[in-house]
Amino acid sequence: MTRELVFHLGDHKTGSTSIQATLRSKNWTGGGVGISFPVRNLYHAEISTALQPQVLPNVRERILKGLAERVSEQQEEVCVISSESFEDVMPEAMQEALQIYFPAYAQSARFIAYVRPHADRIVSSFAELLKLGQQERSMDAYFQHVFEQGRFHYFPRFIQWRRVFGSQFELRPMIRSNLYQNCVVRDFMSFALNSTDFSLKAEPEANETVGVEDLAALGLLHRQLAGSKVSRHSVSAIGRNFGILLQSLARQSATKLAMDKALYERVAEAYRDDAEELDEAFFTGQPMTGALKAYGAKTVPAPQSLSAEDHFSADEIRMMQCWSGLVQQMSTIAPDLWARHFTALRTGRGTESWLEIQVADPDATEAPMLRAKRNGPGGKGPGSRQRDRPNRQHPGKGAGQGRRNQQGGD
Repeated sequence: MTRELVFHLGDHKTGSTSIQATLRSKNWTGGGVGISFPVRNLYHAEISTALQPQVLPNVRERILKGLAERVSEQQEEVCVISSESFEDVMPEAMQEALQIYFPAYAQSARFIAYVRPHADRIVSSFAELLKLGQQERSMDAYFQHVFEQGRFHYFPRFIQWRRVFGSQFELRPMIRSNLYQNCVVRDFMSFALNSTDFSLKAEPEANETVGVEDLAALGLLHRQLAGSKVSRHSVSAIGRNFGILLQSLARQSATKLAMDKALYERVAEAYRDDAEELDEAFFTGQPMTGALKAYGAKTVPAPQSLSAEDHFSADEIRMMQCWSGLVQQMSTIAPDLWARHFTALRTGRGTESWLEIQVADPDATEAPMLRAKRNGPGGKGPGSRQRDRPNRQHPGKGAGQGRRNQQGGD
């Protein structure tokens, strides 16, 4: 039975993918207590979506009631809820949800968030948006955009979580030397287990940012997809998974994406006060201030080119254009289903691809495992067109997704 509820709040670009993969695969031994991770896909995206103010009340109730039922069914002592998109959730909304749907845990639930130093976060988020095909600005223009929106001013957001939840909320800097065993996965597991008496069965996969050359190649792919019928969501899914393949086949030499010196000086000036306030309120020493200063040594003299023509020969570009054109042609077969297809592959749910399902049944809306469950004993029967998946329409997702895109995805 669940005795303790632990919320992993992100942020984006702080190792959430690796933490979630560890929880899904149960990649640890020891710790003294069991941990459940009642997730339907890769992480609890639908929960962070449900807590957005624009979501219809009946949709929010359905999603949160569903989660409460899943939590009540768990046999392990600790239950973890994880989504980097909690970055966009107000702590008051979380508090209200706990009081209504999880009253037994309202005073005992624990929350942990990781915060990435300002300059590193801007570079990483910019690279992520390039990978997803959602960024056409230069890094300089991207910084100006997020600064004007108040993005990455962390202190006001995190101090509000502390005011609402007090000692139930913990913030840690995403700086290796400040993490348990220099690893965010081990650091999180020590928090969730409330113990360091555990070990990982296998080293977590690193989610490294792809290099400048690969980002330039991805830009060429996205330009090819831009004029197609493929939905923006599917384009992002293709880019994300192309990036995963690139990471698995690492280049022998790659140029690391970095700020130029002039941009860094503007960033340091813009976020210096925020770094100091975070250090004073949450940390021992000055990890955020120190990291902001230290980034100056990582800068490059001038902005880096992200044009494929500056990194590849004419023949290499010709071949990339051919492959990109082929991807574009193939993706038009099921232009709206690629995100769900890749999610099914990453979670191991079913052996049929979404493409095979769509070709066989153009009205299909569910993955093979979900369809089998629906049509089995107690199901609605093979003729049913009802959707069992919560929040399929994603009410209010336009605003929420836009904010997520500005932050840089997973």
